[in-house]
Amino acid sequence: MPMARPPMTPADIAMAYVSPGFLEEDLATGYTLDREPTPPHVADLLDVAYEGRQVHQDGLTKLLGPRGLDIEGRGSKCLLELGSGRGRLALQAFLQYPGLRTVVAVELVSARHRAAAIATKRLRDAGGEGRFALFAALPDDDAARIGEKRLHSESVYSGEAASVRLSEGAGPEARRCDLRLGDLAALPSDDLALADAVLLEVVMPPGPGRAEAHMQLCRKLAEHCRHGCVLASYEDLHSLWRALGPDAPPCPFHKLQLCPSGYATSWSITGHCFHGFRCDRELPPSLAPGAWL
Repeated sequence: MPMARPPMTPADIAMAYVSPGFLEEDLATGYTLDREPTPPHVADLLDVAYEGRQVHQDGLTKLLGPRGLDIEGRGSKCLLELGSGRGRLALQAFLQYPGLRTVVAVELVSARHRAAAIATKRLRDAGGEGRFALFAALPDDDAARIGEKRLHSESVYSGEAASVRLSEGAGPEARRCDLRLGDLAALPSDDLALADAVLLEVVMPPGPGRAEAHMQLCRKLAEHCRHGCVLASYEDLHSLWRALGPDAPPCPFHKLQLCPSGYATSWSITGHCFHGFRCDRELPPSLAPGAWL
C-alpha cells in the first residue's frame, strides 16, 4: 500500500530550496522525485546570472522537454514567452536548446524586466572568449534597430533599457534572445506568427477591464498563432474562451497532454500544472459559440 506522507516541516521546505533539483509531491504514492536535471554547463551559467542556484531550473527543463512542450523533439526554432518575469526561462531555453534560433520574452513590470537585464549582462560576462554579444534599445529607439546598439552597462543597471538582446554567433547562424519591456496587448503580430512554442505566464487580476483584456488576448492568439504551434498557459484557455460568450472568435487551440505531476516554479516547489494546447487550424474549432466542447 502507498506510504502515508507526513506533512512537510520547515526543514523539509528549506532543504527543497537548496537541493540540486526540486521536490514534487505525489500524495498517492508518497515521496516521489520527478525531475529532469538541467545540464551542468547550463546550470553553472544560470548560477552566475542569478547569483545562486535556481531551484526551479529543473522544472523548466521538464516543461521544455519531452514531458512538456518538447522543444527539441518538435524541432522548434522560435520560442515566445509572455510574462517573462526576471528572464529565467527565456535565458535557460536559449542556453539549453541550441536549435532555438530566436527566443522572445515580454514582461510588463519594469522591476522584473530590469532584473532580467542585469542577469543577461552577468551571463554575457560569464560566457568567456566573446561567446555572447549584448545589445540594448532605449524606450525611444526603434525596436527593429536593437541589434545595432551596443549595450552600456549603466543603461541596464539604471533600468533604462526597454529591450535587451543576447546574441550568439554571427551571420546566418546567429541566435538571439530578446527580453522586452512592454504591454502584451501591443505585442507585434509577427512575434506570434513566427513562434513554434508559446509560454503564456500571465494571470489577469479581477477588476474593471479584465473581460476586455481577455477578449483582446484571445482574438490575438486566434488570429495570429501559427498552425502547429504548442502553448503552455497558467490558465485554461478554454475556460477563458467560454467566459467570453457569443462574441468570442472560434478557438483553434486543442488540448495537449502535459505531465500531470506539474512543473516546479519559483513560487511552487511542488509543481504547478500548466495547461497545454496545440494550434490546429485544419480541425474544426475546439470552441465556438453554441458548440462548447
